[in-house]
Amino acid sequence: MTISTQRPSRPRPVSSRSGRFRFRAASGSDPIFQPRVIRCATAVAAVLLVLGIAEEAMPAVCVEKTISVGGDIVLRLPFPDGEPYQVSQSYCESGESHDGYEVDFAMAVGRDVVAVAPGFVTTGTHDCAGKYIHIVHAGSNGADSWRSSYFHLSAVSVATGQYVFAGTPLGESGNTGSCSGAPHLHFEMRKGPGFRDGIDGVLPTPMVGIDVTGGTGLSSINRFEDGHWYRAVTPQPQTSFSMTVINSRTGTVVPGVNVTWGSYATTTNNVGYFSFASVPCETRPLRFAKAGYVPYEETYTPPCSGSEQTSRGCAPDAPCAGGSLASTTAAPRFQIGDVVEVAGTAIGLRAWQNPCTGTYVVKPDNMIGIIRDQAQCCGGHIRWKIFYDGETVDRWSAEGDPDTGEFWLWKITSTHTVSGNVTHNGAGLGGVVMQGLPGNPSTDSNGNYSALAAAVSAFTVIPTKSGYSFSPPSRAYATLISDQANQNFTATAITNSFTISGDLTIGQSPFSGSVTMNVTPSVPGVPFVGSHDYDVVVPAGWSGTITPVTAGYTFSPSSKSYSNVTSNDSNEDYAVSAIGPGETTLTVNIAPQEAIDDGGGWQLAWFKDGHIKGWFINYSASGETRGLDSLDADTFEVWYKHLENDGWNTPPDATITYAAGTSQTITGSYTRMAGSVTATISPPEANSAGAQWRVAGGPWRDSGFTEQAVLAGFQVVEFKPVAGWLHPINRTISVANYDSVSLADTYIDQGTEPLIVSVSPNSGPLEGGSEVTIAGANFADPAVVTFGGVPATETTVVSQTEIRTKSPARPTIGSVDVVVTSSGATATKQNAFSYLVGVGQGMRLVGHVGGSYETVAVQGNYAYISVGPEFLVMNVINPANPTRAGSLLLGGMIRGIHVSGTRAYVAADDRGVYILDIGNPASPSLLGVYDTPGLAFSAKEIGGLLYVTDFTHGLTILDVTDPAKPMLVGSVAGFGNAYKLDIAVSGNGIFVYVTTYDYATLQVIDVTDPSAPLSRGNFPVPTYATGVDVVGSLAYVVGRGTSLFAINIADSDNLAVVGQSPLQPGYSDVSVINNLAYTIGGTLKVFDVSTPSNMQWINSGTAPVSLSLSRALAISTGRAYVANGEEGFAILNVSNFPITLGGQFTSDAMVAKSVSVANGLAFVGVDNSGLRIFDVTTPSTPYLRGTLNLNAGVSNISAHGAKLYLTTDCQDNGLQVVDVSNPSLPQLRYSSPEDDVCYFGSVVANGLLFTSGGILQTPPYQLFMRVFSLGNPDIPSNSQTASYSMQSSFPRGIVLSSTFAYVAGAAAGLQIVDIGNPNAPMPRGTYTISGRQVASVAVANNFAYVSSFDGDTHVVDVSNHDLPVFVNGWQLASPYEVDLALAGGMLYSAQSFSGVEVRDVASAPTAPPIVATYNTASSARAVAIDGELVYVADGFGGLVILELIDFRPPIIFITNPFSASYATSNSSINIGGAASDDQVVDRVTWLNNRGGSGTAIGTASWDSWTVSNILLKPGPNIITVTAYDGEDNAGSDVITVTYNAPLDVVAPSVVINSPTQSGMYTTGASSIDLAGTAFDDRDVTQVTWANDRGGSGNATGTTDWTIIGIALLTGENVITVTAFDAANNSNAAVLIVTVGDLDQDTVADDDDLCPITIPGIPVDTNGCPPVIAGDVNSDGDVDLMDFAGLPACLSGPGMPHGDIGCVGFDGNKDLHVDLRDFAQFQECFGGTNGPVDCQN
Repeated sequence: MTISTQRPSRPRPVSSRSGRFRFRAASGSDPIFQPRVIRCATAVAAVLLVLGIAEEAMPAVCVEKTISVGGDIVLRLPFPDGEPYQVSQSYCESGESHDGYEVDFAMAVGRDVVAVAPGFVTTGTHDCAGKYIHIVHAGSNGADSWRSSYFHLSAVSVATGQYVFAGTPLGESGNTGSCSGAPHLHFEMRKGPGFRDGIDGVLPTPMVGIDVTGGTGLSSINRFEDGHWYRAVTPQPQTSFSMTVINSRTGTVVPGVNVTWGSYATTTNNVGYFSFASVPCETRPLRFAKAGYVPYEETYTPPCSGSEQTSRGCAPDAPCAGGSLASTTAAPRFQIGDVVEVAGTAIGLRAWQNPCTGTYVVKPDNMIGIIRDQAQCCGGHIRWKIFYDGETVDRWSAEGDPDTGEFWLWKITSTHTVSGNVTHNGAGLGGVVMQGLPGNPSTDSNGNYSALAAAVSAFTVIPTKSGYSFSPPSRAYATLISDQANQNFTATAITNSFTISGDLTIGQSPFSGSVTMNVTPSVPGVPFVGSHDYDVVVPAGWSGTITPVTAGYTFSPSSKSYSNVTSNDSNEDYAVSAIGPGETTLTVNIAPQEAIDDGGGWQLAWFKDGHIKGWFINYSASGETRGLDSLDADTFEVWYKHLENDGWNTPPDATITYAAGTSQTITGSYTRMAGSVTATISPPEANSAGAQWRVAGGPWRDSGFTEQAVLAGFQVVEFKPVAGWLHPINRTISVANYDSVSLADTYIDQGTEPLIVSVSPNSGPLEGGSEVTIAGANFADPAVVTFGGVPATETTVVSQTEIRTKSPARPTIGSVDVVVTSSGATATKQNAFSYLVGVGQGMRLVGHVGGSYETVAVQGNYAYISVGPEFLVMNVINPANPTRAGSLLLGGMIRGIHVSGTRAYVAADDRGVYILDIGNPASPSLLGVYDTPGLAFSAKEIGGLLYVTDFTHGLTILDVTDPAKPMLVGSVAGFGNAYKLDIAVSGNGIFVYVTTYDYATLQVIDVTDPSAPLSRGNFPVPTYATGVDVVGSLAYVVGRGTSLFAINIADSDNLAVVGQSPLQPGYSDVSVINNLAYTIGGTLKVFDVSTPSNMQWINSGTAPVSLSLSRALAISTGRAYVANGEEGFAILNVSNFPITLGGQFTSDAMVAKSVSVANGLAFVGVDNSGLRIFDVTTPSTPYLRGTLNLNAGVSNISAHGAKLYLTTDCQDNGLQVVDVSNPSLPQLRYSSPEDDVCYFGSVVANGLLFTSGGILQTPPYQLFMRVFSLGNPDIPSNSQTASYSMQSSFPRGIVLSSTFAYVAGAAAGLQIVDIGNPNAPMPRGTYTISGRQVASVAVANNFAYVSSFDGDTHVVDVSNHDLPVFVNGWQLASPYEVDLALAGGMLYSAQSFSGVEVRDVASAPTAPPIVATYNTASSARAVAIDGELVYVADGFGGLVILELIDFRPPIIFITNPFSASYATSNSSINIGGAASDDQVVDRVTWLNNRGGSGTAIGTASWDSWTVSNILLKPGPNIITVTAYDGEDNAGSDVITVTYNAPLDVVAPSVVINSPTQSGMYTTGASSIDLAGTAFDDRDVTQVTWANDRGGSGNATGTTDWTIIGIALLTGENVITVTAFDAANNSNAAVLIVTVGDLDQDTVADDDDLCPITIPGIPVDTNGCPPVIAGDVNSDGDVDLMDFAGLPACLSGPGMPHGDIGCVGFDGNKDLHVDLRDFAQFQECFGGTNGPVDCQN
């Protein structure tokens, strides 16, 4: 049955629905209702409801089109839902440069900016645009990709290459860049080649609102008020529907059926018809019942006519009466200025409810929904759409003034002609598209154009044609009041496109046939060629393939490929050959064009007698023809290129039978990968309030709706905000091809208490500092946030629904509760935040052996070489027998070594630069390390400065004069992939010459001022620029795969090639000595460069050893020392020719591919060379035990007893058995005899060997899980077991769990096989990762962890083996090769270039946190676990042995007292308990928050511990007991002990210690500082002070207290310091401070403490002369002359002497002269010139 629905152009005021139900009789005579519903989302769509079998109809879905960027795409605004914004500049503004694809939003600095659609991110900084983000989005329905841009940002929170979804936060708005005058967000949408073409229509649709929903009228249009956008009010619309019920068995109508729809009820009439009128647009149950029939029920939503809009324009004191346009039967044709009457009832007018009765003046409009100021071109009014019944062409709109209540209606009906001419070089230019005019007309062959445009409308005309620019570039029209003639433009040819041209010849003659030039990716205007030559115009920078196609002919070459076209290419010729009579050919076409543009192609394979004979490696293009006669085959197969990663289903392979003399043509059609999504929302009250959902930014849908054609892959499901309800957080789902995804989510009534909905991000590092956003409801300022009980920092309440804060630090990983306390109430979200380890944390390097020899440096008798992470020292005094002298394990992939004296500088990739002491080469040691910002690749030291190339960050310069503390001096970036360097010093300065790998240039950096290095000139090197050596004014550079260049560097700003000599691909390094240039790669070539302009190759022949894998070389004393990759280390004699081999060292060189560990042995599968066995009983020093050369790469190893079961992929003898009972002499016991059989995975269990693989014979291929019996372990047999054919692409690994096998089936996904009966394996469930090939699988506790080659990892619930279900997913750091292993509750993943990642699946199986990472920095390809050790087969890095650092904290309990709260009347307490750890408990400590701490006493295992006599303070004492393990992980338990102390009657004591303890102090200062101590038998709660001369306050501190700046007055100041306890007991200390003007200078200061100074007598540090008690006249002695004045000065105790002349008698300086001073005078009395022993 075929159903056709047509969508009308505009909604109608009242919808009706007619359809038919078919009744089908059940068993017996009871018919069964079985409806199939075809619904269209627009209001006037007729809906046919059929009761019948499922195959009778297919659902049809209408999708609202909102903006065309090559397809139907629904966008969101570039900021969060509900965020206020204002359009500050749009393309309507006169005199502004903004076009139709760009708009400015006025936004304050720091507001969130989000992605408008899913895509891939590029970030950067530009002088004008400031910080910016580009996102490239996939085109919809096969359209070209397009790009959105966000400029002037203040912060960027995403990274280049990151994939984001619609709504993903990108950063924050700002004011960066020279082109930003005020804070705002500049937003653009572009498409086309290089994204140079703007996508018009940023506003009003879809950007006028957050969503544009089909068929709902105004519900998606927002209004503008007070400078902000708001969502429009949507009153409840009404509708009607009707249906006819038919018996599907007899085809007759059924009368008398009882029909209910919610609370509405009716009965079908005598012709089976029923209807409901004036019903709400709601979803309600629709039920059918009649005696003799089986009842039927469905949930039904009638098609609604569109939401109605309540007008804002009516004045409050003048309620609007119902009304409509005066004409309701036909569309009125108003002119500008016409008066329209509104009267009567609303019949013909939709989307405008109750307009005010009155007259309305028709006014023009050009852009609906955009707000502009009065001074701008469009006037300052509010606009929204109004629809008129029956109107299909023009657009009704209304404009209102909310202040006056006045309304206007207008319609664009009056038109005027706009015409002109476009010329180029004086002649008319045809084919110019006049964008902006209605219909976008093109100029005719004479350059003329003409179009009708709406009167009094604003628009801009922009002429466009590829290859031309225009003057003026555009013409803007604000008001059309008459025809506009002579609107002319002048065209100028530009070079933004280039022509590829050539001849097509057959034999010696031009080809005269018609040829189609297929261009991939396609470009417009590619012609059919009718003669011998062709021209294809492509945009600048185009890359792609051109393939000529015509029936009956073949072409040589079959196609030509181009990369980055920057000039015209001529002479791109093809030779044409006719297919002779009787010749057999095959032509293959591909559809659709979008798949061709995405790279769709085909290969031809040929077979004979059921065996494959060969295939063409390169893909052929659509329409290409292949001749078959020369291939000696009886069948052929067409294989289509897989485009799953681009979202296409690959056409099935096609089999062709050879039929001599025939020409066959077939077509392979790609189809889009897609599935469906259904979401159910609860509770019903939320649905009634407007709860909806959408997927991938599409239209909002009601609960229960099924969204069809959802593109496969990760998609985001959003939930619509509803007032008073908290909507579910966005969900990321995985949509598989042809699959259906069902969701059930709940809205939460937000109530009045604080409520946490989400915490984002939900994880962060242990050191804290993560910026976290908490979403919820009812938040109030201030709020306190805690993570696991620890207060967060920098907490800000942004709104009632959002809090921003930073996570605190935590000692151990794990999940913690997040608690918000606000307005006296708390909200808790359990396990809401997970603490994770950072990159490179949680694991340590234990041992290493083997790998690829990557770099070499030579000094004296030693060669310094890198092998993976190992710094290896080789003694080469005897070059014929190089030996190990010493080594140092550093970590990271060592990329470069520079040796200078007793130091080696090692560039170690992501670990930065190591500085080593090599004074004793046998024992190198680490001096210092500096972590560069990216990947350190090479280093060179000169004069205490170390120059380092950083692959991702340019050049870094370090001061290494103190090797233990290297310091950054300067850096320079701006050029990519910095690789190797050399340095030259000249009279012009110091320069560094850097080769860049992918960017293929030689960069010159002026480092004369190392703190400010400057980029100077650069020279482009074809392909990759690798080695460089500078000699004098020449730099010799190797271009990998091209040439050796001699470049003149005398002028650092203008580099020039002096000479060039060709090389074969692979030459990677160069060294120049004595006019000889040595290059390596494949072989060693030596060039005489004495004449650089004519470099001569002087060593003929090849090197005596293969150097095809060589990496680096060093030349010293007539020898070449070569780091020869996985071939090891080679020494060549180059002093004479031919070159001879000096020596080799190859024992541990290898490329590790797979690994298995058992019984202290590590078995390593090596790429292309078999098996290596290493003794790892001492993991820090593994060594080689045995080797077995299999001439094949071992992809998987299963160890079982003394046997190894090896798989070698698709190589012959793909399954092999090796006996390792003597690991030093492994023996091959069995090789599978089959040809054309691939084995990938293997595992042994219960005496059986389970393998996965495939058979390469006549298609369809048998792709199997094969089971072998190991009755004889040397010879596996499958004679008693069965093979299970999977019919998929080649399966990879295989794991067993219980009685099930889980096979990583590549493109076929995860295959689950029941092996309960191994003789008859049974297929169960399948799980696919859309567009991905599953590479590895691990299974534990009903969860399968599935990873693809592209890095997608899914957690899949396999509790139902027939229906595996996606639970969660994440993206690995470095997709390429992935291997998974499960052990001890941990999931280990080897992730190619990112090393190893460990996740804890024991604590959180569906969202396991990362607990450790280690970047092996080469190519982690396989991982095996043995106890606590992790063994990694790391490609070029060899066998890397890691240890997982213990991260789990100990567990400790307080068992005595048992309760968490305890009260006592004792002043101390004893506690005890138990502690345990998965490793060892190291110690247990305790801490009382009221004072006191210590260490517990426990047993050896700490299963019992005690703490005695913990002193308590009255009230609560919180005692924390903490257990630590060897890694200082800590676990705690807490008890609160309340000390109910007796009545406190003891007062505290207080002591003044500074400035004196004597109780009296004299000063001349105006203030004084005091300090002291206080003590109480319980607690000192407060210390106060008071001065009897004025002033009082509180001291700082209690038991140790200070008082700063007590003001003093002249004379005595009695200062009392009082200490209080909790019972208000107190005690005081007193200090009498006397201030006096003793030197009578009218100022009381410190000078008053000094006697009168006498000229010539030196002063001390206080400015006072030495004082001798009693030496009044200061003559240096104490005699009778001094005594004469004593009686007059004796004032007695407590009486100030008050005389400056008495200061000398005041020996103790207490301002009193009394008997104590007289006693001191007597002691000092020595007579004239007598001795004085009492200097004071």
